[in-house]
Amino acid sequence: MSSALILHDTIVQENILVYGGRIVKHTGDGVFAVFDGGEPLRCALEIQKGLQRADWGDIGEIRIRMGLHAGVAERREDDYFGPVINRTARVMGTGWGGQIVVTPETVQECALPGEAQLRDLGVHMLKSLDEPLQLYGLVHPDLALQEFPSLHSLSAHPNNLPIQPTNFVGREDELKEIGTLLENPACKLVTLVGLRGTGKTRLALQMAAERIEEYSHGVYFVPLASTKSPDLLVSAIADALKFTFNSQEDPKVQLLNYFKEKSVLLVLDKFEELVERADILSDILQAAAKLRIIVTSQERLNLREEWVVEVGGLKYPPPGTVEGAEEYSALQLFLQGALRVKPDFSLTGEQAPHVVRICELTGGLPLGIELASAWTRIFSSREIAQEIERSIDFLGGSLRDASGRAGSLRAVFEHSWSILSAEERDVFRKISVFRGGLRREAAQQVAGDPVSPLALLTTLSSLLDKSLLRRTSSGRY
Repeated sequence: MSSALILHDTIVQENILVYGGRIVKHTGDGVFAVFDGGEPLRCALEIQKGLQRADWGDIGEIRIRMGLHAGVAERREDDYFGPVINRTARVMGTGWGGQIVVTPETVQECALPGEAQLRDLGVHMLKSLDEPLQLYGLVHPDLALQEFPSLHSLSAHPNNLPIQPTNFVGREDELKEIGTLLENPACKLVTLVGLRGTGKTRLALQMAAERIEEYSHGVYFVPLASTKSPDLLVSAIADALKFTFNSQEDPKVQLLNYFKEKSVLLVLDKFEELVERADILSDILQAAAKLRIIVTSQERLNLREEWVVEVGGLKYPPPGTVEGAEEYSALQLFLQGALRVKPDFSLTGEQAPHVVRICELTGGLPLGIELASAWTRIFSSREIAQEIERSIDFLGGSLRDASGRAGSLRAVFEHSWSILSAEERDVFRKISVFRGGLRREAAQQVAGDPVSPLALLTTLSSLLDKSLLRRTSSGRY
């Protein structure tokens, strides 16, 4: 195989250079190249022809898939970044070995080689969950492979995953952790726990999109924000699946029977209002051996089947960082939002330290970062950071989610406050004097009588479950 890879790399590299391209980097078993001009479509065809002619010995043949997309990317030294790069990778990911998949933007920018033709592959939802995209297959009479199965896109699998208005940013560690859990036969229920505004929903949707091919009967998103009564949970799940009840049998029993032997992934979003009825998830999982569930919630479900992944803010660099700051996901999200309202915005050396400060002030919370970036149409990054320092209410009301609710950091806190008991509010109010965190002994001193050590421990545990506190491995809250 090692000699075959050398031959593969030689064929790919020589053609990219001949037809005006430049290899940016190797991506494991793949190559990422850019063409500022040149003939990328002809290059793709010649690579496939070269691989087709090569003598692969005992291996027999090597097939590679190729994706081409055109657009403006941000260049930093010898690498390129931005949504156009991510989309190109997604386009490539839809193809089969031996196939060349191209976008309309590529067709508009690049001349079609002689005798080559474009085959309409239809409109497809990509795993990035952005708007559906028309795709074409580049074919040529000299290519041995002319027909391929359906593309590896969301459109080829049963699902109701909603289109997302922004590109997914960061969360590589969380995706890897959740993916590892879903591969564990013992894990059937993963709960993503964190405050509202941390991006739990977007993370769950991206995970579902990445794993869609593993569930033959579909991946389904069940929004529960407007489901205030636990009694409506069964019907909410059925609605997402377009499952119709008959009038002769208990709806819950019908739903359990439907899931038997089905390979399905459910994403139950904003479950915190229905925690008291979380036991129904145990019933569903016991009835359906192949079913997997991802739940997003501010509060743990405390079920025996539950595996918890805590979702916090995006990663941001140390204060004052300039060099390499754009590699952090929090700053990438800020840049993405800023470019929507101010297309000429860039993370220059002057802007970067203030954007880092904004990410620090918001704790990397995606909602806070998006609200802050929306102000770049009026204020400089320095002014935005100064306004946030003066009042958290500066980050409020300018964005609305899919349900039409205005988002603000104060609304996030007020919702968190509303789900606390009187005892929890009292303890939380008192321990808030420790702005840098605290240990349980210090909490006992400020909580005072009549809170007993056992009662305090119970309250701290509940505040942890509701995402108002975090506990480090050293025991510090």
